[in-house]
Amino acid sequence: MPDMEKRWFGAGEEISGLRFFLSRILTALLILIIISLLKVFEPALENFSLIVLLFLLYISVMVLCFVAGIRRNFLLLLFSDAVFITFIIYLTGSQDSQFQFLYLVLVVFGGFYLKRENLHFLAAASIAFFSALLLLEYFSVIPLLGGRPLSETRIPYILGVNFAAIFLVSLVIGVLSVRIRRLTGQVELKEKRLREITLLKNQIVDSIPSAMLTTNANFHVTFINKAAREFLEKQQIFDEARLMNGDINDFLPVADMLLESDDARMQRGEYEFDNGTIIGLNMTKMYSGGKFIGLLILFRDLTEWRAMEKSVMFKNSLMSLGEMAAGIAHEIRNPLASIQGAVQLLREQSGPGQGEELYEIIRQEIDRLGNTIQDFLSFTRDNGPKAEPANICKLVAEVVNLFEKGCKEGIELNVSPVVYTGEAWVKCERGKCKRVIWNILKNAEKAVQYQETRRIDVEIETAFPEVVIRVADNGKGISKAARDKIFQPYFSTFAKGFGLGLSISKSIVEEMGGRIEAGDRSGGGAVFSVILPRCDNSGDEAVKQ
Repeated sequence: MPDMEKRWFGAGEEISGLRFFLSRILTALLILIIISLLKVFEPALENFSLIVLLFLLYISVMVLCFVAGIRRNFLLLLFSDAVFITFIIYLTGSQDSQFQFLYLVLVVFGGFYLKRENLHFLAAASIAFFSALLLLEYFSVIPLLGGRPLSETRIPYILGVNFAAIFLVSLVIGVLSVRIRRLTGQVELKEKRLREITLLKNQIVDSIPSAMLTTNANFHVTFINKAAREFLEKQQIFDEARLMNGDINDFLPVADMLLESDDARMQRGEYEFDNGTIIGLNMTKMYSGGKFIGLLILFRDLTEWRAMEKSVMFKNSLMSLGEMAAGIAHEIRNPLASIQGAVQLLREQSGPGQGEELYEIIRQEIDRLGNTIQDFLSFTRDNGPKAEPANICKLVAEVVNLFEKGCKEGIELNVSPVVYTGEAWVKCERGKCKRVIWNILKNAEKAVQYQETRRIDVEIETAFPEVVIRVADNGKGISKAARDKIFQPYFSTFAKGFGLGLSISKSIVEEMGGRIEAGDRSGGGAVFSVILPRCDNSGDEAVKQ
């Protein structure tokens, strides 16, 4: 027998022995109460105090036997009960004793714990004990403590009546106990099979990758599987204890979905929570006998899938943008070369000092436009300077200083001291990284241009394992609809914007292994966060000491 089955079997024996012990104790106490009531109605009851004392003593013996480990030998213990009952009957008048019914109680009690043959054996022992008592009194082997003297004609009558009563009860109880055991065995077998089926069902349901929950007809949640519990724990959207037996509409607006849908049994859709988590769900109406009994809801977390879809769409847009930009840049570079040559000839043909300042301005602007086109082409070709370790605080400080000199009057620029004094290394291409910060600062400048008080905040968090660069403004902020499109090419919230700055910035940041996020600023406005992985000054990934 396997160890587990042995432990279960042993535990079953302990429980059965404890039940038998408690039943005997309670039965003895009940009999003691009956004896006390008899004393009330029959004050002349003989040896009352002695009987009570014997019962209490016998109950103590029962407890000692249980403590000593004598628990499972039911037949032996019931034999001792029969002897004790015979002694009580002897003290209360034998043939005239009011306690002869205790033999019947003993047989009925034994029917719950003994097999049929052992029960009949106990009944025969009880009759034998009572018969021996009467014969010993009749032949004066033991003194007659009370009642009438025994006669030869009365003994067979008393023994016959008790024999018939005890054996009749034994036969009836024996048949009933067999049937009860058979029914109990069948019930236990069915319960075991039900437990196995329930366990199998739970294992199957918990193995389903989709989160699942069910409701009753009142939309109260009745079951959630393992995947649903893990989803709730991971997303921290809803408390599992609150969800169970609670209204599903507090978690999902099921009632609204049903009103908006047709009468089909299965509904499919998506739902986005306030924290941005998106789930795809299948909602099935359950019926029994044509009556609606609840809902079966399967759902999966689609947040990452939707983010991947947006990323793919964004990259496809960038590819189109790159192809177009390469063509435009190529077409612009040729005229620029011609203009630059013509300006150079005019400069050589002019006299000394004639328009020199204007020629220099034209040359500088042509060079700047040429450098911009070259950078654009490098970006679209996915080549350029190699990424190297750089102190991001120093890079941001350089961009901020340049921006501060050229920004419009009336703008309050608040820069965190960490920008100038901090040190946090990231692996990046310096020019592109500066362009990202510059684009975000210029967008912030445009966002606050019509505000009464214009403010831009720049700060850096140099925590591990990521550096966070935040640029916040007190402009009008970003609407939820615009936030989903703000990084897409050609989308702009400004009247004269081309919609390329943030999309290019996003591509640069992702190329560096980071991410860029847009959100709301506390008190109004927008905040853009650039998150980059840290490294040491050799380019290796930084590890917190």
